[in-house]
Parts: sequence; structure tokens; C-alpha cells
Amino acid sequence: MNTILRDRIAAGDDIEDDDETNEVETGQPAEMLGSVTPRREDEWLCEGCFLLVSKSQLGSRKEPRCPSGEEICPSLDRLGP
Repeated sequence: MNTILRDRIAAGDDIEDDDETNEVETGQPAEMLGSVTPRREDEWLCEGCFLLVSKSQLGSRKEPRCPSGEEICPSLDRLGP
């Protein structure tokens, strides 16, 4: 058992810890991805799907649609009567 432990210690830490890396799913470091655009005045966070939504994404006023395709969309309530 001591021999195995010594061999592993001597081999070093070859396993990468996910917590130590600063990468996003793109494989690029987070610093390389650029900045996030601030929310505009006409955008809000949908309480149903948690997407950032604007009126232009809801379609026409006569036939509004949920941007994420949901049957019940809290964002449609913002359009009013």
C-alpha cells in the first residue's frame, strides 16, 4: 500500500480540478469572451422561462407568441388588453 501511495505522490497531480479552471463551455477562458451587454429599457426577465425578453420577440399584437414556445407565457401579460 505504501508503494502505491509513493508512486502516486511521485507521479504528481495529473488530474485537473474543474474548480481550478476559469473556462466556459466554449473552451475559451472567461476573459476572452468579452463583456455582457446591459439590459435595455424595453427588456425584462420572463418569470416563466427566465429569458431576457423584449416586445419585438412576442410577435404581432393580434397573435402574440411566447419567444420560447410555451403555451402559458407570463410575458404575454405585459402586452395588456
